[in-house]
Amino acid sequence: MKKVLGLLVAVILIMSFSGCLQGSKPPTKETILQAIDSVDTYTYEKKMIMRYPSLTRVVYIYSGINRQEKQFFELLEINATYSNGQFQRTKMLQYFDGSKNYVKMETNENGKETSGAWAFTINDIYRAYEQYYPDLPRDQVLNKFIESRDEILNVKDLLSKANITEITKKGDRYEIKFVLYRQYISTPSILQSYPGNASEVQEYMNVMRKLVRESIAGVLLVDKDGKPLLLKMKSNAKITYLYSNETIDATGDYMIKFSYEYNPPKWAEELKRIKK
Repeated sequence: MKKVLGLLVAVILIMSFSGCLQGSKPPTKETILQAIDSVDTYTYEKKMIMRYPSLTRVVYIYSGINRQEKQFFELLEINATYSNGQFQRTKMLQYFDGSKNYVKMETNENGKETSGAWAFTINDIYRAYEQYYPDLPRDQVLNKFIESRDEILNVKDLLSKANITEITKKGDRYEIKFVLYRQYISTPSILQSYPGNASEVQEYMNVMRKLVRESIAGVLLVDKDGKPLLLKMKSNAKITYLYSNETIDATGDYMIKFSYEYNPPKWAEELKRIKK
């Protein structure tokens, strides 16, 4: 009997130890991408410092996404300081509850302050898109509208193209170092412009369309399941504006923190008082 019990204990210990070993395997690029796809709700905090020859722009975003319910809230702050001493500050609050998008904006340009508040229905969003993508189905319009704020999708796209150089275990987390070179055409999103004059928006998009050649070095911290917790990156880029054929150098520092919950702040509900 003692031999049987001893054997049983040994089997249990071996199974437990085997399970610990299996659970301690470092994540791969594939498991991280799968973990990102499995996320339903999350909140992120993002800070960017971008430096251009005559401009430094500091961007802060606090946002939450509910993918399943197709909802989001977003606080956006932009501080732009120019080499000639001019400045521009913008603060925007948004809340999309699945049926309406509530927006409040305040700007300060060299001491001149302006503000406004709007409430856009889904039909307003559809009409804005129809000016540019008349054949895009309405369900895809709404998906694109939500995805434009879905920051973790940007992490997925970034990581899928990056070369991982090192994976290090940090307690119950993993630190992934990566590098990436990418080249792409960047065009301002119409999502920041609806509803508006289509010709003016199109002209702005044409003028701001640019070729970006960018080198990135980053560190991504993930949990034991591969879900992103913290991303830090440094970027060096050459930007060519296609309209004017002007090329400038730019550098950027980025930090994004993720938590996996969705709790709209008090100000998001207060935005619902805005009347169209």
